Amino acid sequence: MLTAELNRPDHDKQRPSAVAELRAWFDVINRQFLGHGKPFINGNEITLSDVYLAWVVDWLFNGAFGMGKQPGFGKEDFPNIYAWSVIFLDSMQMNCDLTIQA
Repeated sequence: MLTAELNRPDHDKQRPSAVAELRAWFDVINRQFLGHGKPFINGNEITLSDVYLAWVVDWLFNGAFGMGKQPGFGKEDFPNIYAWSVIFLDSMQMNCDLTIQA
């Protein structure tokens, strides 16, 4: 369970290795998934790969852990991820009418 991991007495000692591992995974996403010059993971169209990855990246960068504010996780470190997230969110907003009508 995640809560059990977060409540471990040695949590602070585990953080550096966890941050390094997360950075390595973001590097893979940045270079291998998004480093091909196309706007989305599989090319020019949004696929389930983008949908699946978007919430995880957003959660880690902006949500619970706020990694986007940590040194080594900025736009200059992962430019493809940041560009992809903007394009993805803009595309989703343009293609979805989420207006609730009474």
